[in-house]
Amino acid sequence: RSGAWFSHGGFVESGDLELRRNSTRVVTLRFITGFGDPWAVLHDKVLVRSSPSDKEENILGYMTKGDILGIKSRTDNWVELVPDSDVRLCQGLHSLRRVRQIIARRGAKERDYKFSASPAAAATSGPGRLWMMVNHPLFGELLRRCQESPPGLDS
Repeated sequence: RSGAWFSHGGFVESGDLELRRNSTRVVTLRFITGFGDPWAVLHDKVLVRSSPSDKEENILGYMTKGDILGIKSRTDNWVELVPDSDVRLCQGLHSLRRVRQIIARRGAKERDYKFSASPAAAATSGPGRLWMMVNHPLFGELLRRCQESPPGLDS
């Protein structure tokens, strides 16, 4: 581990998947995924906005405490999410006029609808760029850059 494990703008998550097929032998598949610079959400809910401004009309959705998100860039107190980020929408289906892909989580107390700001969706119907505030004057630190590699990641 060199400390610069994400120096090329990518975040690597390691995982295992075990497959069994009519055999006692276990096959383990290792997989990795990548996206932006990894940041963690520290506050219960952090708003996602269409521009780096705290105006209420810019609110698109939110992320919750413990979410790990990929960051494309940082400008002062704002970070821009990578284009394929998933975001929970604040107003449910009423705010989905321009959004193609909706994933409803069932069985939760609060019904969360998500959209993907992928380049293909953004070109025709998506919200485009997504921004989040890093530090809030009243609530303090909302997001923090992950400094260490995720547990279980072999280098």
